[in-house]
Amino acid sequence: MIPLLTAAAVLGLISPQSETVSPRLMRFPTIQGDTVVFSYGGDLWVAKVGGGLARRLTSSTAVEGRPKISADGKMVAFTGNYEGNTDVYTIPIEGGEPKRLTFDPEAENVLGWTPDGKVAYGSAAGNPFLNRQQRLWYVKPTGGLPIRTPLAEVAELSFFPNDPNKVAMTRVNSYGFNWRRYRGGTQGRLGFYDFEKNEYKEVPTGREQNYFPMVVGKSVYYISDKNQGTLNLYKYDIDGGKQTQLTKYTDADIRYPSTDGKNMVWERDGYLWKYDLAAGGEAVKLNPTLAAENLAARPYLRNLQSNVSSIEISPTGTRVALEARGEIFTAPAKQGDLRNLTDTSGARERYPAWSPDGKLIAYLSDATGNYELYTKPAQGGEATKWTDAKGTAFRGIQWTPDGKKILLGTEVNELYIFDVAAKSIKQVAKGAYGLGAYDVSPDSAWIAFLDGGANGFQALKLYEIATGKTTQVTEGRYNDTDLTWDQTGKYLYLASQRSFNPSFGIYEFSLKVDDATRIYVLPLAKDTGNPLLTGNDEEPERDLNPTPPPTDAPPAGGGAPRPQGGPGGPGGPGGPGPRPAGPAPVKIDFEGLSERLVPLPLPPGNYGNLIGTREGVIYRSGISLF
Repeated sequence: MIPLLTAAAVLGLISPQSETVSPRLMRFPTIQGDTVVFSYGGDLWVAKVGGGLARRLTSSTAVEGRPKISADGKMVAFTGNYEGNTDVYTIPIEGGEPKRLTFDPEAENVLGWTPDGKVAYGSAAGNPFLNRQQRLWYVKPTGGLPIRTPLAEVAELSFFPNDPNKVAMTRVNSYGFNWRRYRGGTQGRLGFYDFEKNEYKEVPTGREQNYFPMVVGKSVYYISDKNQGTLNLYKYDIDGGKQTQLTKYTDADIRYPSTDGKNMVWERDGYLWKYDLAAGGEAVKLNPTLAAENLAARPYLRNLQSNVSSIEISPTGTRVALEARGEIFTAPAKQGDLRNLTDTSGARERYPAWSPDGKLIAYLSDATGNYELYTKPAQGGEATKWTDAKGTAFRGIQWTPDGKKILLGTEVNELYIFDVAAKSIKQVAKGAYGLGAYDVSPDSAWIAFLDGGANGFQALKLYEIATGKTTQVTEGRYNDTDLTWDQTGKYLYLASQRSFNPSFGIYEFSLKVDDATRIYVLPLAKDTGNPLLTGNDEEPERDLNPTPPPTDAPPAGGGAPRPQGGPGGPGGPGGPGPRPAGPAPVKIDFEGLSERLVPLPLPPGNYGNLIGTREGVIYRSGISLF
């Protein structure tokens, strides 16, 4: 049994106390004059645009967000979940008791203040179609029944200051999905609605996403990703229809902008920014000082058994390397100590992999800001950084059995092989339609991998490390889902969806197909033959009148040389035999290779996580391992 994993934030226990300096993740800013209200750590804070000490407005364990300051600057409307459901509340900007204004079972989101001083909010309460879309509602800040409006679809809006019957709006909140170049039903589109005429119209839109309209005079400011691929600030001229780009950020999006008609605030890259609408130019970063107890930074003990995400057994099975909460641990299989091998702060380590000799553990770390390959002695010691990926997002590690190379997958469907001695890296494959499982042959000469095709199916391919040549094995007309080498190098095991057994539904003729996967064994050499054939028992022919042995023959069991291993061999009874030779070279006959696939005697089902052994294959079916 692996011992109980309990980790302490030891670095916090022994390091000095830290102050709150330049806080990040300040969200949902709203501005009125020189005052900004924003959300940080689930609470609302009040600050001046010129900086200085921010004042905490709420301190409940509930989550408060989406604040909006009233036009007179005296009240703040916000959403909170004090009673469990997300409802609309108001609180004096100088502090006081939050007043609950809505009591619907659906969640409510504050959208702003109406020109006549009501709180505008969105709620799916009373809407048909599974309550998927928000309707616009009003409620008085003094309380009372909510006021239903005819606007049945709204995500964000801004009232025309001189015409309360008109709003600029977006219908859907796809900004929460972070989609780009999407043109479906939830595309962010800039629109206008006239309550008096019950008319709605939209600004012509290409493939961009447009969000958070804000009416100022005869212009509508909004954010869009139409040019840089990031959400930037634009201005739309209501009379002429001209659209002007005002910012050109390429590194991070503008999110949740808000305005008082003179200045605008937004969050970007975790910070707050102020933009002067009259002067234009560059936005100014706001630097409020947050004085708080920083409870989340305090060290604590945590049981990590439910946080383990990667496991690898050592070559002899004596210990286990595992990943939990961004640290690499090793644990004994039976007895001994649990070790935090990396023990870092501010970096995440992933995908531990033992070297075949058991001396090193390879892993990925984002200590540099990008996931790079590192190794560290399994007994502890200094880490060695091997790669400088420059933006390549590695994912997954596998040593070759000879310990000379390391396979690295990436987030963008690439497979690389890193030569430890030469400190060089080479691309094995780049999947235009995705890469699946991969495995190295026992002799470290071949890489088997699954490459996706345009039809959505993966096909088996073999890559020869010495020559860099890739050969496709299966035709790609069926979906290969997993693979593994057996330990002798004579076979490949392949999970593939090649069984077609459609069935009708109970209430409709749907012809659905389930359990299409079987496990196949692939003999790599022509002369290997079908491993499932065990021969045919035949009755032996016997000589009923055998010739007697010569009289001078030695007695049975006498004088014969003893074997080198086992009883009587080196080391006495039970002593070791000769050391086994290294893995035999893998022999592959590519001619007719795919035609040698043989299904194992298992019914079609759902199989995966194949692990080859010397005498068969371990596999998962459902939640069981066989």
